[in-house]
Amino acid sequence: MTLDQAVALFTKELPGWWWSVGDCEISAHASCGPNHSGPDGNLIDIESTVFDSGFHVDLRQPSAPAQALLNVLEQAKACKAAFNKGPQAFGAFLASGQGSIAGDHSGQDRPRNSG
Repeated sequence: MTLDQAVALFTKELPGWWWSVGDCEISAHASCGPNHSGPDGNLIDIESTVFDSGFHVDLRQPSAPAQALLNVLEQAKACKAAFNKGPQAFGAFLASGQGSIAGDHSGQDRPRNSG
């Protein structure tokens, strides 16, 4: 998939979310999160900071920015789906480590310090 195709998919599946991608000799990386003014802006204000912190990945080379963007798309969709299932499901999701920005969601990513 090209980066343009990944961006089109991302904006279709998570409208109103911000995203960024990059590429260097070490990794392809991406981040995303909901905008306050977007349809999921309410997610930023929930007690858990997972949505406010956003979703991040660094995929070791060889990789591509499109792969990284698809990775954070899947992280965000999984977290949003758990939130939409209710407090118990969302709590279990977060307790499993899947909602952690440092979690290994692809089997290829490397934890990244977002600070």
